[in-house]
Amino acid sequence: MSRNWLDRVWMVVGMAAMLMVGESQHCWAVEADAGWDNGTNGFVTGTAFKDALEAFDGIDLIKDPEDQGLGPVYNAQACRECHQNSGPTVKFVETHNKVAPASGSGSQVLEHRAGFLLNIGGFLLFQNPEVKLPNDPPIQNRNLINDRAICPNAQERVPETAPAFPSLFHRVETDRLSLSIRGDGFIEAIPDAAILSGRNAQCGSFPTMCGTAIFVPILEAQVSNAVRIGRFGWKNQHASLLSFAADAYLNEMGITNDLQPDEVTMACIDGLLPPNDEASDTETEDIEAFAQFMRSTKVPPQFPNPFTNEGMPNPPVENGRHHFKGLGCVICHTETFHTAPVGTTFFTPDPPDPANPPDPQSNAVKEQREFKLNNALGNKDIHPYSDFLLHDIGTGDVFPLNPDAQVAALGEVMIAACEHYHIGVAKRLFREDLRKSFDLKGKELDAKLKEQLEATSPKDICNMVSIPGLKKLRLEGNGKPLFENAICSSLNLLKLEAGPKSTNPNELNLKQVQESHFSFLDLHCTTKKLRTPPLWGIHMRSRLMHDGRSFTYRDAILRHQVEAAGVTAQFTMLTNVQQEELFQFLDSLGMRKDP
Repeated sequence: MSRNWLDRVWMVVGMAAMLMVGESQHCWAVEADAGWDNGTNGFVTGTAFKDALEAFDGIDLIKDPEDQGLGPVYNAQACRECHQNSGPTVKFVETHNKVAPASGSGSQVLEHRAGFLLNIGGFLLFQNPEVKLPNDPPIQNRNLINDRAICPNAQERVPETAPAFPSLFHRVETDRLSLSIRGDGFIEAIPDAAILSGRNAQCGSFPTMCGTAIFVPILEAQVSNAVRIGRFGWKNQHASLLSFAADAYLNEMGITNDLQPDEVTMACIDGLLPPNDEASDTETEDIEAFAQFMRSTKVPPQFPNPFTNEGMPNPPVENGRHHFKGLGCVICHTETFHTAPVGTTFFTPDPPDPANPPDPQSNAVKEQREFKLNNALGNKDIHPYSDFLLHDIGTGDVFPLNPDAQVAALGEVMIAACEHYHIGVAKRLFREDLRKSFDLKGKELDAKLKEQLEATSPKDICNMVSIPGLKKLRLEGNGKPLFENAICSSLNLLKLEAGPKSTNPNELNLKQVQESHFSFLDLHCTTKKLRTPPLWGIHMRSRLMHDGRSFTYRDAILRHQVEAAGVTAQFTMLTNVQQEELFQFLDSLGMRKDP
């Protein structure tokens, strides 16, 4: 291994460490509470956690007097079906009569995605599938293919051909492994500034490994410019655990809620359910409980632990950690982040409008949905081994959050944005686009929005191609065609610096960023890219990588190509003993001292 390579790696590690300490401004940060047990990290009381866990583990039925019901299309009947593994210590099991596995962990469960791709000289155009049903309109605007249905008429199957220009597009498919959500409350508490600072250091020193950070909508904030750096899901499609819960409740279990109020299809249920213009209190309470559970889980343990010295010294694990750093794995698998200070509030809803005061119940819901850090989540050191950025390592997932707008020139565009963010968010973005494109405000803006929406089908609203200002934005950029091959590289290398002093010192002032960069255009650059998965808890995974097709550490590492090709090449130069030491270090991520 060249000395120059090692020097560059350690330079980045040092820069990242200084940046993270600087961002936190708290040298007294303490280690986050760790464990595999079904116990609270302290964000909520033990009783509240037990209630949230019961909701997370609860099985949904097709018909339930207290619920709208499962389906029509779904993948699981309960959150724990996809998120459960491991359990408490041996001593705990010995002293309790009734013990359940730990909910929230990852599992072997996969979801399936399909679409259609056209490669024009390395420029990728993507279409979502149109899933035809026997007696109902086709399912559109999503690339998730649910494996289960509540009746035969709703069963989804991957279509053979693309909905538009079938002779040009070929079918692409992938599986995505269920992620662990344990410790996600601490990840949600990482300031945007820390993620972006790490990204800037990474891009400055390793431009060929420069990660992509994307701004994504916060569904519960209910304002058009409420965005944050995405960090949840294989595509970083969410930054809020409540938004994430609402998305999964609809798309994985088929249950609508107030953040995702529209059924995927009315097959099997048309006429049996009330209109979905607002969700019942039960569904709203459910997604609140899911978010509360995720925010209250402990981080996966690490043993031996170099940060607490528990189980140290342990030469093989220490050597393995040295190899992990020396190879350059830490360039993307960042060891340590610091959460924002106690008292920091995220996702603050709009201030009340004196002219249109909301009813007290609405105020109560909005107040409840503020995410405020208490002593359990704030000022904590966590070791997720992820930069929470998107990278292309050549593993074949070509599903963007937003495809190339040039497909519009072919007459058809289908995107998955409405799958994750609901059509209401697209409408809010339309409003912002109209405001900026035509310099409208007040009643003129509302009238223009109404005119555009009346002339636009729901499908085209999801496609984001029918608003004149948006078309102009997509086709022009600084006097050049926006969709040149280099556009994503330009976005990746853009340094998003902090703006004027913010009222929240732990978050960037994002006004300029929102005005200049937040749109579904940025999401186009997620094609072929996936989030760096946190490695904490990897010991409890029998399947590795996004598609679950790797079963050993060695196989998973060797699949890291493109941006990670140099690191993988260095790995192959290690001796067998050194590789085994690296694997022992990885095994320590998720181990604990028993009993």
